[in-house]
Amino acid sequence: MHMWLLLVAVGLPVFLVLGTVLLWRRVLARDNRRSPLTISLHHQAGEQLRRSLDRATDDFYEAMGMAVALGPLFLSGWMLARLGKLDWSKIRFGWGDVILGLAAAAMLAWIIRKVIINGQTVRKLRQGLEAELATAQCLTPLIGEGCYVLHDIPADKFNIDHVVISPHAVFAVESKSRMKPEQGGKENARVRYDGKTLRFPEHVETKPLDQAKGQARWLQKALTDALGEPVKVVPVLSLPGWFVEGRGGREDVVVCNPVNPRFMLLPAFGDPLPEALRKRVLHELTKRYPGQG
Repeated sequence: MHMWLLLVAVGLPVFLVLGTVLLWRRVLARDNRRSPLTISLHHQAGEQLRRSLDRATDDFYEAMGMAVALGPLFLSGWMLARLGKLDWSKIRFGWGDVILGLAAAAMLAWIIRKVIINGQTVRKLRQGLEAELATAQCLTPLIGEGCYVLHDIPADKFNIDHVVISPHAVFAVESKSRMKPEQGGKENARVRYDGKTLRFPEHVETKPLDQAKGQARWLQKALTDALGEPVKVVPVLSLPGWFVEGRGGREDVVVCNPVNPRFMLLPAFGDPLPEALRKRVLHELTKRYPGQG
């Protein structure tokens, strides 16, 4: 009986963590909602190398974890093999054993919680990355129309996903991934925008609008201060895969599906920007990348 108690004490935490990981992959991480993306993502520069690097990194940390656990597991097995003749009637459990057991249970609960939280974080980051890649892919044809397109511009305490320097204005583009409901249909792929609120099929939110507007305001001030002349920056919120119904006025955030970004070429956003000013804006933004300037 006591031998089984020791086996459970040693093996239960390992099996619980492994069981949580397997359960997460099969059940807990299952999301029946549909991806909003309706285009096939092209490979970015170094795409295959990045994937290989990710796999190698995962394998490295997996090996490190096994190396850390190997010693305690073998030591536990060695000790258990020699405890068969132990006189358990002479062992007395006290408060120290209770505290140790509670500490072990708390640590195990913390590990399981961390596994679940990290899994959710990975899923959200992957969805966000796909949204940014989709937007970047859709913005690329604007280069052939005379626009300058940059991605992931470092700001003070945040990054601006995309910046488009068009012939008439500078656009600060924020990409967001919002999953679609499990059921299909046009209504479940539609977001209604009244200039102040985003109304998705299953929820309503305003934070992405505030974020896009705040980033554009920051960029406009930064460029104006750096160049010594006013530079208009238009906030844009990109929702890949969604049909956007309605738009606010010119002073509001432009919400769009990035599949057709040619609206950034329209003269409605202001007078033509001199080419010299556009190149100065490009240079100023390029300097913000690490190692530049």
